[in-house]
Amino acid sequence: MRSDDMRVMQTMNRECLNNILICGEKHLNYRVRDYVRYYNDNRAHSSRDFLPPSSAEPPTANETIVFDEIVRHERLGGLIK
Repeated sequence: MRSDDMRVMQTMNRECLNNILICGEKHLNYRVRDYVRYYNDNRAHSSRDFLPPSSAEPPTANETIVFDEIVRHERLGGLIK
């Protein structure tokens, strides 16, 4: 296995699977799919200047932050917020 593959597996184990009791293959597949979607669409990656893999360029900069417009999404049953 390549080192990149091993690092992804270690990250998945550390951030996802070590904190959840898995109750069968179907549950494992659901959790892994959910984590992979989070990993590719939302999680910041230091090797990409803290952009997720699905982003081509950084988001536009905001001058002001309106706290009422901030939305938090839970992933993996609230394990990641």
